[in-house]
Amino acid sequence: MAARAYAPAIAEPGTVWPTMLAYVVALGIAALIPLLTGGSYYRLLMTPWRWGGLLFGGFAIQIYLELADIPESRWHTVGYGLLTASYVLILGFCVGNALIKGMTVVLIGVACN
Repeated sequence: MAARAYAPAIAEPGTVWPTMLAYVVALGIAALIPLLTGGSYYRLLMTPWRWGGLLFGGFAIQIYLELADIPESRWHTVGYGLLTASYVLILGFCVGNALIKGMTVVLIGVACN
């Protein structure tokens, strides 16, 4: 039996929008959670978040990776490096806000990714 070549799980050209739809649905569900659990959007907005630029920088890199057309020859170098950098930024945001209630759970979840 011949060995199968490794193929990373990257969307084919033209299939980005269904993937982005999954993100929109996830954000919609996340926006409904405070309503369903008796939480407060006001408290969320008034929370003194630290290092927010790290969070937005990490998300910006991930959105770029989702929309950019990185050549297949660069998936294991440039693509992986950018993805790793985005997780480092997001983890930095989580560590900076670890004293806020619930952020250690978020930190563990992001670290597991």
